[in-house]
Amino acid sequence: MPLFADPQAIGADARVGVISGGILDGWRYDGRAGTLTKDRSVPRSTLSPSGRWTLEARNVMNGAIIERTDLWLIDAATGAARLLYSPPELPPQQAGKNVQPNSLIPPYVFQRTENPIAWSPDEKYLTMAQVQMVSASADADGRPLVVIEIATGKITELGYALYGYSGVWRAPHTLAYVDGAGRETWRGKTLTVWSPETGKRELTDPLEVGLASTWGPDGRLWFAAGPAGQYDVPTFFSGQGIGDRSVYALDLATGRRMQFPRVAGYADEGALVSDDGRFVLIDRRRLDPAPTGGMKNSWLELWIANVDGSDAKPLMKMSAVNGFGYYGGFGSLAKLEWQR
Repeated sequence: MPLFADPQAIGADARVGVISGGILDGWRYDGRAGTLTKDRSVPRSTLSPSGRWTLEARNVMNGAIIERTDLWLIDAATGAARLLYSPPELPPQQAGKNVQPNSLIPPYVFQRTENPIAWSPDEKYLTMAQVQMVSASADADGRPLVVIEIATGKITELGYALYGYSGVWRAPHTLAYVDGAGRETWRGKTLTVWSPETGKRELTDPLEVGLASTWGPDGRLWFAAGPAGQYDVPTFFSGQGIGDRSVYALDLATGRRMQFPRVAGYADEGALVSDDGRFVLIDRRRLDPAPTGGMKNSWLELWIANVDGSDAKPLMKMSAVNGFGYYGGFGSLAKLEWQR
């Protein structure tokens, strides 16, 4: 497949129903027909789960210059608004000070200060990435992840996280996320949970990486994991060492970890369980035992299986930069919309 190609349907399965959003990015897959069509629905990420609240970024001006971007909370019913977050002023000598970089061009949306990510199911908390300076490299290497308490505006700092693994909530307000800066997913990535009652808790060993967390309807945490280490081309693409990744379901109360059954010739990069707990979608990376320069025999596929791993079938090929993702990262399936 060429780099960044459109997804290609390769199978049909009535168990799927319809999936869209998330890693499908503008596509809609019908499992019964086995077809992919363009999805033109508009994401509603700024709305809270019940639709009660919406978020709005407002630029604060100094003449023609944008000094900062504040985050406001809007009551969807009444229109009443209040300031939820305003970034701290940076020292004058620090790069990325709150000011529009180029005064010679008209004002523009200068998102130096905030990037809201996800509401907790009870709408009491919001995750947000702090954008301390405009930088594509900094975006790639992760941003500071914080939790805002909606009622008080209190900020809890959780450390750095990559955008693709910045967290998923379980009711009422337990967050699972991947803690660790740096774009390379084969080192320094720790699966972590946080709640206001218990604080942070690390779930994976320093000798492994934990990625792509999602919650199952029974409360177990599903994620991908593999050995940590330095990057090596044949090792990763052949599924050895840092490329040997599997999906697990973890019971947080007991610590019992169940490995999801693998399929020969593939590594597993993430999973999502259906709301009724019967089926699971799996991101599977096809392995290339003898990779060449372009890794042309490696790609990412989306599969469906029964929750015990039986009756597994491929649904589509995904664009995944010839099986490499972004520095070995493929993102979580948590943002998929799955209707059955």
